[in-house]
Amino acid sequence: MTAVAHALAAPGRPTEPVPRSPSVSADRPPSPGGSPGPTQANPAPRGLAAGAGRPARVALALPNTPDFVVGYLAALSAGLVAVPLNPGLTGPELRHALADSGAAVLICTEWVADLVAGLTAELPALAAVHTSPPAGAGQPGAGFPRRGGDDLAVLLYTSGTEGRPKGAMLPHRALAANQAQVARIDPPVVGPDDTVLLALPLFHAYGLNAGLGAVVHHGATGVLVDDLAPAAALAEIARHRVSVLVGVPSMFLGWSTADRDAATAAMAAVRVAVCGAAPLEPAVAARFTEVTGRALHVGYGLTETAPVLTSTLVGGVPKAGSIGRPLPGVELRLVDRLGELIIVNGFNVYPHEVEAVLAEHPGVAESAVLGVPHPWTGETVRAYVVPAPGRPATGEELLAHCARNLARFKCPTAVESVDALPYSAIGKVRKTQLRPAPSPVVPADIRTEVPDVQ
Repeated sequence: MTAVAHALAAPGRPTEPVPRSPSVSADRPPSPGGSPGPTQANPAPRGLAAGAGRPARVALALPNTPDFVVGYLAALSAGLVAVPLNPGLTGPELRHALADSGAAVLICTEWVADLVAGLTAELPALAAVHTSPPAGAGQPGAGFPRRGGDDLAVLLYTSGTEGRPKGAMLPHRALAANQAQVARIDPPVVGPDDTVLLALPLFHAYGLNAGLGAVVHHGATGVLVDDLAPAAALAEIARHRVSVLVGVPSMFLGWSTADRDAATAAMAAVRVAVCGAAPLEPAVAARFTEVTGRALHVGYGLTETAPVLTSTLVGGVPKAGSIGRPLPGVELRLVDRLGELIIVNGFNVYPHEVEAVLAEHPGVAESAVLGVPHPWTGETVRAYVVPAPGRPATGEELLAHCARNLARFKCPTAVESVDALPYSAIGKVRKTQLRPAPSPVVPADIRTEVPDVQ
């Protein structure tokens, strides 16, 4: 995919136009968490309100493009609820999210529109599908209700404790509170003179509020990138003189192992680099610092907390292996952890959901899914399958079956056939007996992009 970057200019700040990708300017940057007023250049709020009714859910299944930004801010401006969705979801996954959210309007890619066209009978609430934000007539801002802090702003779908994706309900106050908490860090993480890399998926809490939300809140400049190949991303970072990097471990690993001269040149204007969403290996952080001369900070958060909870920026000096201290105003207690949860590049995969998909294949008698270490994404999904008598399926067939029914990041990268699964006395699968021995070998097929997520 060709690198596409779009500069979102803050008020009064010039930005270099990007070929084939016009910049999007706002006369007044709306603040996530309040009731952002529609901008003079954006007729989309009225277009959405006219077709959605109230209080409608507006689903956005788009990559990192100006259309996502316009649609998202338009939904909030019109007093509606935004529902960001992964544009790479399969038909069944889209059907669940759209039906569960009750989305009345969908703004999406052509590919998603084609998928949804075959699902309309199962989505009675869905009244309109657009491939770009709709425009409406009338005076900007007239007739829109003002929403309060406790009113729902965003539904973000994340896998639940049983693996079924559930919409995390984020009110305006939650979005604004997280911006205020991060803003209390000294020195500031983002300011009005910063240019922030927006390469993380905007349908994920990390990219949506820690990235785009920070740009809007502070009136900074954001550079939208949809190609995370190291060379392409470094070129955009250098071209736009990005000063704040917000990324995941695989991104920093890719940049630190790319051409050293290109990495050094790209980081010339960078003053803050923050990594989150997945555990960062100390060796990766050390190499990034050694190559670029920039400290790499780490944060931790949850979709439900919009999302940042801790950061090594609070203490000022990153400590290897640490997720930092709680943000100012945050009280944090460690209660428990979900031992079977698989985290692929920071995105949750629940084994039960993958096992349920495998169980639908006639060649599978039973299966067990677990996470195994991966040097680039933290973990990857591995499936152990007991073949059905007389109808065994090959690993390639099962991988293809998963690809048709699961988002890419949830799909197993390996399937192993076993005669039987090891069970405990009370009938639970002993997955620890299936887990392979750790391997120090780095796989030859390395992916550095942020994987699909819902």
